[in-house]
Amino acid sequence: MDNRRTLTPWLNNAVESWAAVLQPFRHLGEANYLDAPQPGALFDSMGPLPAADAPIVVITSSGWVTGEQLDMNRVREFSNGVMSVRASMTGVEGLYSQQSFFFPRVLEYDPVTLTVWRDSAAARDFAYGPGAHRLQIERQQSQNLADRTSFTRCTVVRTEGPWHGVSV
Repeated sequence: MDNRRTLTPWLNNAVESWAAVLQPFRHLGEANYLDAPQPGALFDSMGPLPAADAPIVVITSSGWVTGEQLDMNRVREFSNGVMSVRASMTGVEGLYSQQSFFFPRVLEYDPVTLTVWRDSAAARDFAYGPGAHRLQIERQQSQNLADRTSFTRCTVVRTEGPWHGVSV
């Protein structure tokens, strides 16, 4: 993070730029970032739980086995659910920001959603309370719209700059 302006000089022209050092404290599921042919867990060890009032970042991913057997209707249905969840997040108490990211060649590497929360309780209440996210979890469990999913909760160890106007 200390050299990010040198390594990514285009940030010097950005209206806003946020950088963070994150420490995972909970991870479930699989993603294909470390070994694309054999997706698996991303972390071997977890850090300590954050303080109750500490901000956290949640990183979720979804992925599909690509190739001729890929059913794009499943991808579209899952993606529509993600869009529904993201739309439902407007004005959620304790949510600082939410973003989705796609890598080049879109489905080659699992797409990511990143949310920044006031604290673990706010993230947990949204994720598992009533609403669009809970419905999509149930839908994924019953209809298997993605071949793999993961979520990682991270403590914010250090930051620089605002994220959508908020210093986390």
